[in-house]
Amino acid sequence: MRTSTAIGIATVGGAIAYQFLPEKQRERISSAIRHQVSERMEDVLDSMPEDSPPRLVRDVLPKIESQNEEIVTLLREQNALLNGKGSVRAK
Repeated sequence: MRTSTAIGIATVGGAIAYQFLPEKQRERISSAIRHQVSERMEDVLDSMPEDSPPRLVRDVLPKIESQNEEIVTLLREQNALLNGKGSVRAK
């Protein structure tokens, strides 16, 4: 119980002290923490089996994004053609 209380007090004290730091220092600290978390997540993903859902999502997401970009481009072209010719409606 004492250990968890000490950790809680240290965390709250750190959060309060963080608020009083100059903005440049806060940005440097938060950037370093984000970088460490990002590296750790990459290590965790790399250690997972090939067929694990997080790895599958990570591998498939860029493909889906590029397909979405192609679809949006095609829709914009189609919209430009329809607007250029006037609206085409079945009678």
